[in-house]
Parts: sequence; C-alpha cells; structure tokens
Amino acid sequence: MCSTQNCHECGDRLIHQGSRGRDESSSALGQHIHDEYPKVFDWMDIDGVIYKRSKRLLRLIEHKDPGRPLSASQTRVLPILAMGLKSLVDEGQLHERSGVYVAWTSAPFGTASVAQVMPKNPLTMGSAVAMCPSDFDLFKTGEIVVIPIGDGAKS
Repeated sequence: MCSTQNCHECGDRLIHQGSRGRDESSSALGQHIHDEYPKVFDWMDIDGVIYKRSKRLLRLIEHKDPGRPLSASQTRVLPILAMGLKSLVDEGQLHERSGVYVAWTSAPFGTASVAQVMPKNPLTMGSAVAMCPSDFDLFKTGEIVVIPIGDGAKS
C-alpha cells in the first residue's frame, strides 16, 4: 500500500483514481468523514447517476473493478436506495427499468458485467449480464437494455 501523499502545489491529499484503498474516498467530504468521525454509521458515495428525462429512466450506478466485492456499507445502503426507486416506479414517476445497478468494469470502460440491486433486504442482486461495447454504451447513456430483474437473483 502506498503512503499518504499530498499535492506539492496545493496541498490536497492525492488518491488512486482507479484503485482506491479502503481508506481513500473519491470526495474531499467523504475523506473528511472517514478520517474524523467514529465508524458508527454507514457512509458511501454513488459513482454515477443517469437520468434520461425523455424516458423518466433513473439509474444509480455503483462502479466496481472486475472481481471486487461491494463494501459492507454498500450491501446495507444500496438495497434501501433500490426500494426508494421501486416506490417511484410503482407510483408511475419513473420508468420501470429504473433502478440501482452495479457495473464491474475497468478502463477504457468498453465492456462490463452489470447486475441490478433488488429492492429488498438483505442485499440480493439479479443475474449479472456481460455487456458488449454497444450494449454498455446504451446502458451508460440511459437507453433501455435487457438486464434480468430477479431471474437467478443471488445474495
């Protein structure tokens, strides 16, 4: 593990963008909370949110490097977010394919394995789908792609 380093020009803490350690946050606020407060609550960031207004399709996306598991806080918080989106889908406020997804991919982000987080506790995920470049492009731009909902769901 590399030692903590700061930028020689501005003094900001430097992080590993593509492979952050468990003690590195992608945001300054996240790093502050990690460093300064007791671990008595869950803290996580959301890697991406896509909202396709024309379709009312909302995707919350958690990015993981291939083979990397979700953190403990992600396994607790992502299903809660999925339940909230499901409520909005059920009310007709969002497209039925809206949801919370985990995308296992790495640079240059041409392909991915994507699974939907099911709206229930404990964490359950739909079957992961290996996406070719054209399908992953559609997914990343808020277009409709086929991702199993509940088929072969696994914890």
